[in-house]
Parts: sequence; C-alpha cells; structure tokens
Amino acid sequence: MELKNRFGEFIANLRREKEISLEQLSDGLCDCSILSRFERGEREPDKLLQNRFLTRLGAVPENYENFLYYKDYCHWEKRQGIIHNILEENMTEAMRLLDAYCSEYKMSDALEQQFYLAMLAQIRRYEGSCEAELSEIFETALQLTVPDIDTRSFHNRVLSLEELNLLLEYRYCKKQGVSLQFYEALLEYIERMERTVLAMAKIYPKAVFYYFCAWKESKESKQIRASRMLLLCDKAIELLRDANRMFYLWELFCMREELTMFLPQQLQQEDSFIRRRQECNLWRMTLEELYEEYGISIAMYEFCYLYVESENYCIEDVIRIRRKMLGLSQEKLCRGICDSRTISRLEQHLCKPHKEIVQELFERLNLSTELCRTELVTENPKAIEKYRKLRYENNNRNYDLVNELLAELKQMVSQNNDINRQVLSRNEIVNKYNCNELTRDEYVEKMKEALECTVSYEKIIVAKELYLTNEEIACVQNITLKIDKERRELRDCIHVLKQICTQINYPTNYLRMYEFIMATVSSYMGNCGEYEESDGIKKKVLSLLLKNRKIRGLHEALYGLLWNQEQYNEKCDSEYKKEKLNACIILSLLDRDQDRKSLYEKKLEKCMVQEVVPYPS
Repeated sequence: MELKNRFGEFIANLRREKEISLEQLSDGLCDCSILSRFERGEREPDKLLQNRFLTRLGAVPENYENFLYYKDYCHWEKRQGIIHNILEENMTEAMRLLDAYCSEYKMSDALEQQFYLAMLAQIRRYEGSCEAELSEIFETALQLTVPDIDTRSFHNRVLSLEELNLLLEYRYCKKQGVSLQFYEALLEYIERMERTVLAMAKIYPKAVFYYFCAWKESKESKQIRASRMLLLCDKAIELLRDANRMFYLWELFCMREELTMFLPQQLQQEDSFIRRRQECNLWRMTLEELYEEYGISIAMYEFCYLYVESENYCIEDVIRIRRKMLGLSQEKLCRGICDSRTISRLEQHLCKPHKEIVQELFERLNLSTELCRTELVTENPKAIEKYRKLRYENNNRNYDLVNELLAELKQMVSQNNDINRQVLSRNEIVNKYNCNELTRDEYVEKMKEALECTVSYEKIIVAKELYLTNEEIACVQNITLKIDKERRELRDCIHVLKQICTQINYPTNYLRMYEFIMATVSSYMGNCGEYEESDGIKKKVLSLLLKNRKIRGLHEALYGLLWNQEQYNEKCDSEYKKEKLNACIILSLLDRDQDRKSLYEKKLEKCMVQEVVPYPS
C-alpha cells in the first residue's frame, strides 16, 4: 500500500508557489536541511514547528484537523489550558499553569520559550505592567526566531503571524525611536506577503490600529495622513467582514469616528461618507450593547487568538473509538498490519506506534492517512484554496458559482479517494437542493449515501462513543436539518450531535464544529418546547462567538432567543421585540447576510403593523 506524504508535499508546493526559498522559510527556526527532509517525508516536525511553517507561508493552523500521539496531545492540551484561562481572565490560574508548563517542558527550544514569553506578556499586561517591561519581554521573545531585528530589515524575511505580532507589540511598547514610517512599511509588507483572508484578518487590522495610536501620539500635524488613515481603516473593516472575524473591529470603529475631526469638511459632507459613518456607528453601538449584556470586554487586550489551535485529536483515542464504532475487534483491525498486542498497548497509551502503522490503521478505519489535513486529501494548494472559495460562495448563496467550482475541483483532486468523494458529494447535494433539484426526502437519502462513503449511518446511530471527521459530522448535521420532524430518526441524529459535543473540553478549540452542531441542537430543542435548554445552548454559543470574535452566527442566535421567548411568553414586550429585531438587522448587515436581513425586516414590519390599533367605528 502506497502512503504518500501529502502534507510535506503540500508545504513544498506552497513554498515554491510563493517563491520562498528553504533558507527563508527555515530562517531562525531550524537548519534548512531539516525542512527539506520534512518536505520529502523523511522527518516529522513537532506541532509548534509545523504550525510555524504554516503561518510563515500565510496559512492558519485552525483550518486543519490534526492528529497527535498521546504525549504530544497532552502537551497541546496544556498549552490550550493556559490560553483558555487567559481568555476567561483567570490570570492567577493561567500563571500557575504557565509556571508548571515552563518546569515540565524544555525552554531550550526556541518556539517553546517564545510561547512562554508571549503568554507571560499577556498576563503581565492584564496585571498592569508598564510598557518598558512589556517591550523587553516582547523583544526577548521575538529575538528567539527573528534575530537582529533592529539591525536586519524584515523586508526580505518570511515572518509568521506570531512573529509579526511580537514585532508590532515590541515596537509599539518601545515607542522611542519608532517612526510612523515603520508602520507604513510593516503594512506594505503584510499586504505584499500572500496570505489567506483569515491570516490577513488576524494581523492587518491590529497593525492599522497600532499605526493610528502611534500617529495620535506623534507631533505630526493631525491633518496629515488623516485621509490615508481612513482608507486603511475601511480596508481593515472590510477584511474582517470577509473573514467573519472581529479582531480590533470595535477599535477600528472608534478610530474611524475619531478620525472625523481631522478630515476635510468637503469629505465629511459627502453622502457616501455620512452613510458609512452612520453604518459603522450602528455596528459599534450594537456590539457594545451585546458585549455588555454578556459581561465580556469588547476591547482587545490579548492576542491569544494567534495561538488557539483547533481540531486536535489524540491518535490512540481515535483508533480505539473508531474501531469500536465500526464494530471491529482488535484482531480484525490489525490483521496484516501489526500484532494485536500492539493495538492493545496503543489504545491504553502504553506505546507510541510507528507512523506507517498509524497510517495503515487509519486507512482501514476509513480515515485520511495524513496526520495534518484539510477536508480534501490533496497536496495541491490551489485545490485547497478553491475549496475555501467554494465554502465562501455557498455561504453567500452564489449557487451557480458553487457548481462551477465543484466541476473544477473534480478535475483537481482524486475521485478514487473515498474522503474526496464524500466532500464533493455532500457539497453537490446541498447545492442541488438549494437550486430546487432535489426534494427533502431525496436530499436525506443522498446525504446518507455521502456519509456512507466512509462510515455506516446505522453504526454511528447506536455507537456508545464517537469519533467522526468534520465532513462526517457535516453529513449528519445536513441530514438532521431535512428529516421530517415526526420521524424517530431525527431524535437519533440529535443524540449523535449532542454526544459529539459532550466529548469537548474546550469549545474554543472546536468552535467551528461546536457552533455548527449546537445551533442545530438548539433549534430542535426549541421546536420540541424545551425552551430553557434551547436558550441555554444559544446563550453559550453567543458567548463563545463574542469571546472568539466571530461575526457569523451572532444574529441567528439572537433571533433564536427571541423566537423562543415569543413561544413561551405570549405577551412578549413589543419594544423588546423591536429592539432585538433591529439588532439582528444591523448584525446581519455586518455579516452581509441579505436573506436573513430581509427576514428580520419582514418580522419587524409585522411587529410594527400589529402595534397599530384600528380606531373604533
């Protein structure tokens, strides 16, 4: 059986596509021969190094499912535990975990030490440390992988998001000797380096806002650069909307309003400027009210979002759970691959299996043999980017374009691969239904067929413990949405979805999947009259979206809460309904969701009409 090193090939192809040399990508991280061996599949980098290669190439690790050996998985969980406590503002516990982490893991490793210092700076900033102290921590952290930063320009280097962030923080806290030209140059560098939309959204808006803060403190006449600042601000806002994120979005809205006093009167009187100003102020005020209602700080004080690693799974646990789920004995699973005692020891975390054995076991379990993967099994960066575009266009309901992209993807990736066939089939089924080419029953049956490319529908319904890939979960969720409400099957699917989410310790690390699943579960509970449970789920999802700065999902969750309240409270206050519907309209506009915006506007119009009491004749 041929087991390809697709991820190493993907990194090599992406590096060549961006015309980045081995020396540039490995600079400050490792010897370029180590990177070369990784690309050829002769060596496996640890998780931190693998992530750094990705972010230097303009990708983001959260778009990948990762499979880690037990020891490495525990290591990852400890990092995420520190981040989780910082995000929850539990700084005493975060510091305790960080100290324990420092004692347990070798701080001689540059990336480990850099992570430690970055988290330390987060905690110190929250505690009120002065900028001189923070600048020193940021400089020390940066120099670990980007040496000689003050004497050697960043222009010819390939820097990751983490490194750009440390550079930005170091220079901003340092203040003295940092010119406005530095920020202009850094923004030009970020724009020049090709990155995914999400990767850009994680650093560009922050760089714009820090530039603005430095400009305000400078002695330069405030009329100079004001128009330029406005253009940068609007570009950053639109980038965040494209990426469905809110990193420094509130700060940008405030920045935009503050800039007004320095802009020419002629510009301020233009209709387009007035409309844009009103729009941004509505977005800002609506978000302020929402963040206040949920007791979450709207201001950005942390950059943990750069270090949140999503979709990580323990290899040994996946093998054990998946084996039982598919009804395979240890002997049947390992036949022709390894000794059954190896499987037994592996499942008890008593041994670390060779990668070749893991890959063969994964293949027998109908999983991708890649231990770091996107939805599609391919080493072609263009195919992965095209699939991201397909998802974006599907969310925006551009169904004709989705059809074109599907046809192109079928030519770009192997159709003999069950996983690829499942991904493309599911998207094709959804698109056909959206174009009214399938009935609900046909949709459900075809979606089951797509699911069964890799796993039996009947097996997952009765399984006591589950491991499903993101794509398999998407199939189950899609089935759930279209099954008739009276069928028992619907309750079975809801049980599966709830079971998956109960296995998650930190929802932040699985937010894309968690939000996706729990929105469906919450709607089901509401339809069943279980309003309290439904509300609890929606409020938790809303809180997670706000903390993790995600736009999409906010207005749907808000509307769901209002819908529930209308069902169990017949005398739901009219002013309250109008207030919430207006908030939904404003947030759907921020999300560019025209269909939902139209729905909320119709609901609001109906609410207004009901208030008009006819004059008695």
